[in-house]
Order: sequence, then C-alpha cells, then structure tokens
Amino acid sequence: MDKILVVSSLSRGTEVLTSYLEGDAYSLQYAASGGEARRRLLEESFSLVIILAPLKDESGISLAEDAAGGTAGILLAVKAGEQEELAHRLTGHGIFVYSFSMGKRMFEYAAQLLLAVHRRLEASLPQKEKMERRVEDIRIVNRAKCLLIQYLHLSEEEAHRLIEKQAMDKRKTKREVAEEILRHYEIE
Repeated sequence: MDKILVVSSLSRGTEVLTSYLEGDAYSLQYAASGGEARRRLLEESFSLVIILAPLKDESGISLAEDAAGGTAGILLAVKAGEQEELAHRLTGHGIFVYSFSMGKRMFEYAAQLLLAVHRRLEASLPQKEKMERRVEDIRIVNRAKCLLIQYLHLSEEEAHRLIEKQAMDKRKTKREVAEEILRHYEIE
C-alpha cells in the first residue's frame, strides 16, 4: 500500500485532493504545516508527497525541494497563475507542479506517474548499495596492496596475486584478507 503525505493548511484543499485519491490503495496521512511535514518526512518514508501551497508557515516550495531529495514522488499544487513559472523552475528537481485548473484527471495521472517513478527508485536502491559495497571492497583491497608493495617490496601484480591466493587458501573473500593485511601493517 502506498503511503501518501498530504501537506495543506487549508481544510477545503485537503478535502478536494483527498477525494481525488479515493480507494483502498493508499494510506493517507496529513500535515498542516511545513515544519510538521519535515518532521514526518524524517520519521517515515512516503511514496508520494502532495503539497498544497502556500502553507501557513511557508510557501511550500522549499519543502517540495527538500522532499525531492528522497525517493518519494512530489506533487506541488499551486494557484493557476503560478503553475507555469514554477513548473519551469521545479521540473528539474523532479517535482510535478499542479494547478486545480488542470482538472481531476491530470491530478490522477500525475499521481500515478509519480508513484510509478517512486517504485522504480525504490527498486534501484539495493543495486546502488551493492555497487557501493563493491567500490568499498576495491578500495580496501587497493589499500592492502599498497601496504604489501611498501613493506614487502612486491609489484602490484604480485600483491594482487598474494591477496587472491590467501583468499582461496583461507576460504575468505579478498576483502577479508585485505582487512587482515591492513590490521597487521597499520599496527606497526
């Protein structure tokens, strides 16, 4: 179930937006100010954040920009006259700028699109973490090779082969062998 945070200082705007999201597919939560929304965003993750600007404590634009740093889709609802200028400015941040003059159908389409993008971003996080782990493994192995070159006067190729051979002989990963080498030589 997709968690949606609706941020609005106006009860009428909240009612209208909520009516656009009818159904059991969503878990709707509410915040009445930018400060409250920021706290909620720190405590929980949401699939979609809908901001009805302006808010009682801010314009809502900086909240939208801050929220765009995560994986949630961001929909900023503004007055009709402001939509075009803000859309030009905020689209690069991944923020969809909506005006009520665009109609219910456009809102539903935008919400579905933003939820799809959120799901895609969420799915890519494990791959990103795996790649970051690989990069860290390479850094550790390279630091160990540098120590072997420095202290044992090996060539880079010989240091690499030594780490690989120890990993096979000890049935450990190259990273584990490299960490042992780092502990051994960094003590001295």
